[in-house]
Amino acid sequence: ETEQAVISELIYGQIKQNKPVDTEAFLKVTNALRARGCERIVLGCTELSLLKKSLPSDSLFLDSLEVLAHRTILLCGKTPVGFEKDFAEHTEVTS
Repeated sequence: ETEQAVISELIYGQIKQNKPVDTEAFLKVTNALRARGCERIVLGCTELSLLKKSLPSDSLFLDSLEVLAHRTILLCGKTPVGFEKDFAEHTEVTS
C-alpha cells in the first residue's frame, strides 16, 4: 500500500501535474521490489514511460509503450530500429 501510494503520487501528483518528478522516491520503490526478488519492472502506465529517460539504463525497466511500438512495427512486416539490444531480445514474440 505504501509503495503504491508513492507511485500514485508520482503519476497523479507530479507527472500529470507537469511538476518535477521525485525520481529518488521511484527508485526507492523499485529497490524495495528488487529486495523482494523482482527481476524486471514493467512501466505499465503511460506516465511512467515519461519517467524512463531519468532512470538508470539497465534491463530492470521494461516500458509497455516501447513493447507496443516494437511489436507493432514487427507486425507491419518491418524491422524495428532504435531500440536497445537487450530490449529487442527480451520482447521478441513469435506467432
